[in-house]
Amino acid sequence: MATQTDQERTAVIKYWMDYIKPREYPDLEDSPSNGHKIADYIEQNHGGVYSVQNISAAVKALQSNLLGLGVVSPEQTARRAKEAAAKAEAERIQKIAEHNAKVATEYLQNRAPSGLLVNGDFYPATQDKIIAFLQRNYPSQQITDAMLTEAITVMWSSLDWFDKSDAATQFRNVLPPPPRRLSHQARIDAGLELPEDLRSHTKDSALKNPAEQMRKIVKKLTGGMEDPELLKADQISVTNRHGRVDHGFNAKLREIFARRGDGTVDGAETRRLRTAAADEYERRRNRG
Repeated sequence: MATQTDQERTAVIKYWMDYIKPREYPDLEDSPSNGHKIADYIEQNHGGVYSVQNISAAVKALQSNLLGLGVVSPEQTARRAKEAAAKAEAERIQKIAEHNAKVATEYLQNRAPSGLLVNGDFYPATQDKIIAFLQRNYPSQQITDAMLTEAITVMWSSLDWFDKSDAATQFRNVLPPPPRRLSHQARIDAGLELPEDLRSHTKDSALKNPAEQMRKIVKKLTGGMEDPELLKADQISVTNRHGRVDHGFNAKLREIFARRGDGTVDGAETRRLRTAAADEYERRRNRG
């Protein structure tokens, strides 16, 4: 058999790389490492003769040890990472686009001032200005109602208004801001609520009278006027079996309050409740 020339060998290898590899082994790396392994296999098993069949047989037999097939090459790793990053970025951009389209549609239907709309949409020049504002101030971000409202507010006079009546220039379906709620400490500072601890150990050791604290609150609720029934209720007092004033129980009496439906203190009902509590105390005292 005639010896295969280098030119013939090169032509076979080129044919295999151009036509067989892309179809059957697209991930095989064209590297010196793979070339040496395939050449050694052909030398040992096919007498060094290169043919399309012999090259394919070598690749099939060695594929678990070839870069790009059984062994992941650095180039393959980098390529896969780049492809994965490109795919993730494309998916991120697609999600942003879908979100922005949904928010914009709902904004046009429910929030945008009607004076800016033509057949349910912004005029093209207004659209361009709003998009440019968002791209400059919130690049690559998902848009929100607040962003669109800010864009319109900032560029108000430069937008295309087709109706400038009061109704047409109002943002639609805007809920009023929630009522401001005072914190627990702020309510105490304003005299609208009693502190939980009526004895201060940091300033003095005097017991603060709950009735006096509550009276400040009642005066705020009643416009500064004292309730005579509440004053009488504060005068109710009991003594123990030894004839001494029971300060502990009297303090508890001062904590009894009756409130109306609107939250104000009902002096007469408070007096009745405290009287009943004092009577019950005295009945138990006498039985004891």
